[in-house]
Amino acid sequence: MLRRMSSDAATLDAIESAGRRVTRHLPEAHWWTRSLRQSWFNAAARRLRDLVFGVDPVTLSDEAFEQVQKAIALGIKVIEFHMLASGDTVSLRNVLEDLRTASEGIECGLPADPAKRPSREEMARIAGERMRAGLLNRVS
Repeated sequence: MLRRMSSDAATLDAIESAGRRVTRHLPEAHWWTRSLRQSWFNAAARRLRDLVFGVDPVTLSDEAFEQVQKAIALGIKVIEFHMLASGDTVSLRNVLEDLRTASEGIECGLPADPAKRPSREEMARIAGERMRAGLLNRVS
């Protein structure tokens, strides 16, 4: 239990740090060094996505689960703001979609990375097994 909590804390700290970095490097916040900050911002956004993709919601405590969702939502809003303010809707589109997909998956209790999620067939099989087990428990 203690190991899981420290893992939660490390994951949460890394995601919050990456989220702060995305906000800090927002090019619109730095008029003088905007072009230089653009690459830093893109790298920070990709780093946030990569950290979020490592999250498995099953291992998170309730508090960490809420904080991860808030950090993802903040990252999404900052990226959307940048895309609207800069008119650059191409370079971060994939990162933004990945973060949205990760958030939806985490909310459903699935891994953030879509590649780590069970297929529809596997999910249907698991649901069928659970339903069959529930019916057998009722009968007995």
